Amino acid sequence: MRSGDRVLVIGATGGIGSAAVQLLAHLGAKVSAVCAAEHGELVRGLGAELVIDRFTEDVTARPERYDVVVDAVGKSTFAACRPILLPGGRYVSSELGPGGQNLPLSVLGAVAAKMPRQLSAARRVVFPYPEEGQHVAQEIAGLLGSGAFSPVIDREYGLDEIVEAYRYVESGEKVGSVVIRM
Repeated sequence: MRSGDRVLVIGATGGIGSAAVQLLAHLGAKVSAVCAAEHGELVRGLGAELVIDRFTEDVTARPERYDVVVDAVGKSTFAACRPILLPGGRYVSSELGPGGQNLPLSVLGAVAAKMPRQLSAARRVVFPYPEEGQHVAQEIAGLLGSGAFSPVIDREYGLDEIVEAYRYVESGEKVGSVVIRM
């Protein structure tokens, strides 16, 4: 991702989505976010310039086009999002996709990116592989310390309430993350 890229985050109020909105905005992206309208102010506060109501609007029918679409909840597909990607655009999902399609599509995209110009400009799937190492923890600590990143916490549960916490997460009503106190 480059500063100035237009990025759409689908699922902007989940744990992954709310972090993505903040980090992308911090990196200089022009962030659009899909979520329930009732959470619009929260998501704008995280750094989104445009909030699209997931219940009343079809993001793929809107006129905006994006360099990157981040599907933080696995609610869409590359095929559905391809028309809203700019040439060379990337679709990133936190899920494997229907039939596990995102893994093989990401391999094909990596090959296309190394091809002549007409293929390297193709829209493609990028499957996120998290980095490991102490530098990742230090970078996150720096973002937390500077205020550039602040996790959105919905609720906290004790370990003895794990079943209730799981049910709440599965309800689809949470905003941000649910914390389990040990």
